[in-house]
Amino acid sequence: MTNSVRAPLSGLPRLLSLLLLLTTTILVAQDTITIGTGTEENGFFEFPAPYGNAENGARHQMLIPASELQAAGMSEGTISSVAFNVANAVGITLQSFSISIGTTATTDLNPTWETGLSSVFGPTTHLDVQGWNTHVLDATYYWDGVSNLIVETCFSNGFAGANAEFFQTSTSYNSTIHRATPNTNVCTFNGGNIQADQQRPDMRFEWTPPLIAPVAAFSASSLFTCTGTVTFTDLSNYQ
Repeated sequence: MTNSVRAPLSGLPRLLSLLLLLTTTILVAQDTITIGTGTEENGFFEFPAPYGNAENGARHQMLIPASELQAAGMSEGTISSVAFNVANAVGITLQSFSISIGTTATTDLNPTWETGLSSVFGPTTHLDVQGWNTHVLDATYYWDGVSNLIVETCFSNGFAGANAEFFQTSTSYNSTIHRATPNTNVCTFNGGNIQADQQRPDMRFEWTPPLIAPVAAFSASSLFTCTGTVTFTDLSNYQ
C-alpha cells in the first residue's frame, strides 16, 4: 500500500512519529471458542458427565487436540473460563468441584490419568443450571497454541443422586476418561475403575491472544525535500 502525504519539511519528524504510533497500536480482544456442537446426551445415570452425581463423586479428563482448537479459531493465548452445556439440569449442589488444565502429547486417552495438570478453579460448590455453565477461572491458563489440551473436572459429595445431562460430541478416539465412585479419594487417587469414552461434553472457552504489538514497518521516499511531498510505503503485513 502506498500513500502520498504532503508535509512541510519542518513537520516531517512529527509526521514520522505519528505514523510510528499508529502502526504500533495493540488491539487485543477476548474471544469465545466453542469445542463440539453435538446434540447427543447422556442419561441421568450415564457418563461422561462432569456434574455426574449418580455416584458420590466423579472425576473426568477430556482431551481436545490442538488441531481442533486451531480449527475453531484458537491460537496461543490465555484461557480465562471453561463452560459446559447442560441439556437437563438436576439441581444438585456439587461439593469441592474443581477444574485443572494441562497439555499432553497423547492423541487417544487410555484408562490412565494424565498427570502434571495445573489447578485453575476451585474447589468450590457448583449448582448446575440448564444451558451454558461458565466457570471463570481462579488462575488463568496460558495455552501454547500447539499442544493437545486436557481439561479435568472433579467433585466429591457425601451422597449420590443423578447426573446432569450434557450435550456431547462423538469422536473417533477416546476423548474422555472418567471414574465415578463413592470413595472420598476420587480426586486424589490415580487409580480405580477408570472408563474410556469416545464422546466428549461440548465445551466453551473464553480466550485472549497474547499482547504482541504489530511491527512498525514503512519506508519514506525521502527524509528531505524541497517540494514538500514525501511518499510512504507500508512494508508490514497489517493492511
